[in-house]
Amino acid sequence: MLIPAFFPGAFVESSTFNVADELFKGLAIVVAGAWTYLNYVRGRTFRTRLEIELSGNIGERSGVFYFNGQCKAKNVGLSLIPIQQVGSGIVIYALWLVPAGDGTFDTFTEEIVVLPIFTRHGWIEPGESISDTYITTLPPSRNQLLGIRTEVMIGNGKTVWNASQITEVSNLKKSE
Repeated sequence: MLIPAFFPGAFVESSTFNVADELFKGLAIVVAGAWTYLNYVRGRTFRTRLEIELSGNIGERSGVFYFNGQCKAKNVGLSLIPIQQVGSGIVIYALWLVPAGDGTFDTFTEEIVVLPIFTRHGWIEPGESISDTYITTLPPSRNQLLGIRTEVMIGNGKTVWNASQITEVSNLKKSE
């Protein structure tokens, strides 16, 4: 069978078009396979990925120091992330300035409290953001408070995500 080509008077057999059609279909399958490999395997689209953000303020009321903070977690992957409470939590440390005796100062880190995190959430959906707030008082000390170090650990049984932050005393909020 003869099929008219793009130029008048030129005819091409249909088998040529069939060969070209099969060639383009094969090429499309190869390109689609490469795209799938790059998007899902190499791009780690469906792996569990979590962004953690910590923030906090140090305050003082009637001579008592306190620390209030917030932890935000966002699932930036496309798979559901279960939250396992065992091994997950927030550890709050006080950073004290301690005289060394020879006119210099050292820093001393004191663990204040370990708090549970995201107890109302069993999992984080893809694209979902969750947050949790916390507050604790700091023990009295003769040393000068430099800041608070906050460390969070969130686990799902296979992976543990960690984040830490230091809040300086310059962020001190005084209340009367």
